[in-house]
Amino acid sequence: MVSCSSTPPRPNDKAVYGDPAADTVEVTVGIGFQFPGTYHVPEGTKLGRLIDIAKVLPAVKEWRDGVTGNPVPCQVRWANKLYRAVAEQGELGRKNFRELVLHDGDEVAFIVWNF
Repeated sequence: MVSCSSTPPRPNDKAVYGDPAADTVEVTVGIGFQFPGTYHVPEGTKLGRLIDIAKVLPAVKEWRDGVTGNPVPCQVRWANKLYRAVAEQGELGRKNFRELVLHDGDEVAFIVWNF
């Protein structure tokens, strides 16, 4: 990330990217990404930028919901656990998904079950 540092992984093997500051928001990147962890990104950062940095795992294309058999979607939840955005694997490039501005406390992950 531009002008950010990274700290070594914590005991849960998730790294912390960037430094907390008054002009940053904290976003958690979870399951389905090559670089999961806590990201401190500048206010106004868009979801597309975070997806590009955290990198979706290639294997995610094969993940399926155990009940419906549908592809597992990428979801963004706010700190209060309300869903803000959802995109299927083939829709990650959709403009209105990538243009979503991240808020402090957002969580981004591919929902396997009980995210």
